[in-house]
Amino acid sequence: MKKLIIVCVLFCTCSATNADKLDVYPNPYLTDSSLATTFIKKLRNSKINEMEILINGECSQFENYVYLSIQNWTELKKNRKSKDDANSYSEQLISQLPYQQASLYTFPMGTQTYVVAESYIEVNILNDKIGKYDLIKQMKNFCMNVNTNKYFSLLTSDKYSIANQPIFISAAELNQKFYPQQSIFNVLKYVPNVDDKLTPKNMEENVKFTRKDYEVSSLLIDEDIRNSFIDSDVRWIDYKKASREMQIEFHNFMKNGGRNRVFVDIASLVKYMSFEVKNYDFIFREELASTVNSLGFSKENPISNDHKFKEILKKFNY
Repeated sequence: MKKLIIVCVLFCTCSATNADKLDVYPNPYLTDSSLATTFIKKLRNSKINEMEILINGECSQFENYVYLSIQNWTELKKNRKSKDDANSYSEQLISQLPYQQASLYTFPMGTQTYVVAESYIEVNILNDKIGKYDLIKQMKNFCMNVNTNKYFSLLTSDKYSIANQPIFISAAELNQKFYPQQSIFNVLKYVPNVDDKLTPKNMEENVKFTRKDYEVSSLLIDEDIRNSFIDSDVRWIDYKKASREMQIEFHNFMKNGGRNRVFVDIASLVKYMSFEVKNYDFIFREELASTVNSLGFSKENPISNDHKFKEILKKFNY
């Protein structure tokens, strides 16, 4: 059970497909069900920065909770508090915080999210698994993932759809707004050319592509697409849809192979980072850009002359 909790906290990146199954606290302030639909309609039109402000605000509140939880379990570890008192305080946090958040946010994270977070923090503090700084980073990343998935699922749910109104803009409209000058990889949808070589199947096994590698590759893809749209009027849900589709295509490429030089570069860069970057397991979005820059990887300089990078490329048939 604890292992399952750890996996959920660290790698909660898959979107839910049904808004009814999301862990959203039933907001007592939503006295009329139509208010939720009205709020969702407004959020659907939010630009990237607007949604990020909302999500960051929720996660700032969540970070305050993390400090309280860490303090609670640390006091137990140092015998400054009894087990019963620590458990009682933990239960208070779990029951009270979602209700408090409901006064600030329409769709606050549900009780089960705090149950998972509490279990993970308790295990790590009592067993000295990782340092407090890295634990805080992990929990912030967890909150960002949970809230991103929560809002994407809510905003794309048929439950809140409006008759004859498509949820997303068309692929053609999205491509018109794409700004490749801001992108390392230059494309939303890669089209193979005659110079592309065939990458064999089962590359995730051949290069030992780990769960963390997939997490970092998803961040790379998401951040690159975000940077390509950040100065445009693209809505948050349209950018996230494009990002998720590309992440799925990348996963399929790593399993089934194919001709896609962009995915080869992404996978090779990620494996190179796993060898070269200290504290690789604690690279999250905030560290990603500086980490990539520190390696010298850019559109103009793909570090393809580095020996280790060349060896990785060979495995992809390049």
